[in-house]
Amino acid sequence: SNETYLQYQWNGTLGMEYRKLLGSNIRIKIFEKKDLDLYTGTGVFYEMEQWNYSGVKDIDSSLFPNFIGRNIFRLNHYWKGAFKINDNIDISGVSYFQLPIDSNFTNLRCFFDLNTNVKMTKNSSFVIHYDGTYDNYRVVPISKFYYSLYFGIQLKW
Repeated sequence: SNETYLQYQWNGTLGMEYRKLLGSNIRIKIFEKKDLDLYTGTGVFYEMEQWNYSGVKDIDSSLFPNFIGRNIFRLNHYWKGAFKINDNIDISGVSYFQLPIDSNFTNLRCFFDLNTNVKMTKNSSFVIHYDGTYDNYRVVPISKFYYSLYFGIQLKW
């Protein structure tokens, strides 16, 4: 199936003023069973980014422009899977692999997202969320690898 998307992001901690995407993928169902599924997708997106230097360590940011940006096309490939262990525990994950469509084509961005939900009551779950990004083609000279790990309670009504 076709999936078209529009996305807006920001990350003040890293210095990302914004990241806008417009893209489309072809999504393929590898298999889908009652408690297990696996999908993959491939496509192209256009990325518009604007950054500041607040996330760059050990530099005098006054020596640089207030903002720096980049607009590029990227190839995108992903894998998405989910597994329901039992009625109370499910795990899902997605990984993205993105390549710029320019002279820096070999500079791969990888993103991995993993979620575990443990149902505690009818309306509440304990949630564990991990995501990690490796990107060696950043607009500003920040770390190539970032990750986050969250634990929380999710309430539903």
